[in-house]
Amino acid sequence: RVAEIPLNSPDPFASIEKMATAFKGKLVVGAGTVLSVQDVNLLKAHGGQISVSPDCNAAVIARARELGLEPVPGVFTPTEAFAAIRAGAIHLKLFPAEAASPVTVKASAPSESDAPKTAAQKTAG
Repeated sequence: RVAEIPLNSPDPFASIEKMATAFKGKLVVGAGTVLSVQDVNLLKAHGGQISVSPDCNAAVIARARELGLEPVPGVFTPTEAFAAIRAGAIHLKLFPAEAASPVTVKASAPSESDAPKTAAQKTAG
């Protein structure tokens, strides 16, 4: 089970810290809308475990990895997907998913031998 607290919500780091403490070992708690290295640092300091972003920022991905967090960058194109993978991402978020048809996702997705699957690939394939 995973809970993602958007950083554009009121007092997100307090919410992350409360949830991470209350559900330690039972729930993976993290943040969404992670846009900067500073966001990643604060996420780690407040007990977060996953860093979900709407974009593919290599510095955010690298910092999350350095701190032992799981980065989940947003990607829409094969170029973005491969850039995220090269930066250290294992999981990818198709964003905005509503704009991509299953056929487009299947045709654009990295091959299984080269990269992890996105959640949308599993439903499209």
